Amino acid sequence: MIIAFSITFIPLYVKVRQARWFSTLCSFKNDTAEDQLGKTEPHILDAINIFNKIYPEKPLQFDCYVEIKGRRNKLTWNKKLIEINRKVGNKSIPYSSLDTLGLEKNTKNPGYTSHFLFADESQDINSESFNFNAKPFTQRTGGICFCIGTANNEPESVLRDMYSDKEIKEDCRLVFDVEDVIKHKQITENNSETQKYINRFEKELAKYGQFSDYIQTQYYINFNIIGDNFTSLERLKGNKILTGDLDTEFECSKTGYKIGAVDPALGRDMAGMFCGIAEFVGDKIISEVKDIIILHDKDSDKISPDSLIKKITNICIAHKLDYVILDTTANQGDRVFYLYQNFKKEDCKTFIVPFDYSSSNKKLMFGYLEDALFNQSIILPKYEYRDKNYPYKEFLTQLLYLKKKKTPSGNIQYKAPDGRNFYDDLPMSFAQFVYAMEYIRRGISERKIVDLGSGIKYFFRKNKYNELKESTIKKVSTWLNIR
Repeated sequence: MIIAFSITFIPLYVKVRQARWFSTLCSFKNDTAEDQLGKTEPHILDAINIFNKIYPEKPLQFDCYVEIKGRRNKLTWNKKLIEINRKVGNKSIPYSSLDTLGLEKNTKNPGYTSHFLFADESQDINSESFNFNAKPFTQRTGGICFCIGTANNEPESVLRDMYSDKEIKEDCRLVFDVEDVIKHKQITENNSETQKYINRFEKELAKYGQFSDYIQTQYYINFNIIGDNFTSLERLKGNKILTGDLDTEFECSKTGYKIGAVDPALGRDMAGMFCGIAEFVGDKIISEVKDIIILHDKDSDKISPDSLIKKITNICIAHKLDYVILDTTANQGDRVFYLYQNFKKEDCKTFIVPFDYSSSNKKLMFGYLEDALFNQSIILPKYEYRDKNYPYKEFLTQLLYLKKKKTPSGNIQYKAPDGRNFYDDLPMSFAQFVYAMEYIRRGISERKIVDLGSGIKYFFRKNKYNELKESTIKKVSTWLNIR
């Protein structure tokens, strides 16, 4: 009824410079938007009939031939576009229109104008697609965006995005839970229809349980459910994780260490590097992210391993990192050896820590990451930085859709959702960054040896970039080689 009211009565009370009052019905797919328009059509016809009864001397015209500027034109009425004129005397004046817009992710739509943008099933609409391909249509007109749907905890949902947007006033948000719906139905519908809804709710409540994700989102409009997501924005904010600052010239105390973490994957994957500080505070290690670098972006041309190694080396030198931890899983192990050689060539004093995701390492790493998030042992940059820093925005996006699932065999998997547009490379580098100092501490305590291959071996040990003397490095051939 909102759409029907929009294209019949609202134009009476607003002045528009354009020929018509333009309304747009959006959905997550073109065919879904067209289907919704078909369902809305009877309400539009009812609204037009009501309007024409109130204003019989100046009625609305639709689905008919009208004469405009001496030409006879047919007003469009189909599944994609509805045009309405108003008859004033002998003239037919353009009045309003309603068209449809599908917002599949990565679909680009030509720009046009809209005064009222109605997003149906907005829990299924991608927020980036909406913000870039639909919302700008209202900027020229100062129009309204109206989103409706059921709670969805996917971070890319436009409904969730609007729910979390602090710039939207509270009185512009209407949340109707199951109790509100029942009260509304008792006023507007007959008892049998209301009871059908109550019976359906009680049946699903018994099936799923009150605190299940399904009941909490579909009936109680709870946006704070994690479900099978690794974490949520609300949890990060609630645990005061998003309190830090990005700083490309960061320093640390004498008791802290500068850490870098790299996922050196190439090909279609992203390669990211996290830099920051690991500080010992009592019996805890506080890990603070200060800089995020995209070494190789998604959908970009593949760079050579040599270029990747040079980039990592330059960052380690620029930040004077005490340690850098690298993923050496599968065929990435040889990159650590070549990185070591480049470090020697460039006199980089950063201590290389190889990390293999196989065996129990990944499970221990993510277990440690979960504990660190819960115990407030992580500091991430403030949420506002995502608007001006692409690597940080991409990282938060990937972190918030990262899934934690149990396999049929009982193992826990941490990975991006299925699909070609989802990545987990940055959360993996972040997990390495947080776990790095604990992994190093254990390595030192257990007197473990790092083996880079080709006879390059050394013990885990404490390392401060600026405390190694050049003569010592040359003499020992860097980091206690054992040949």
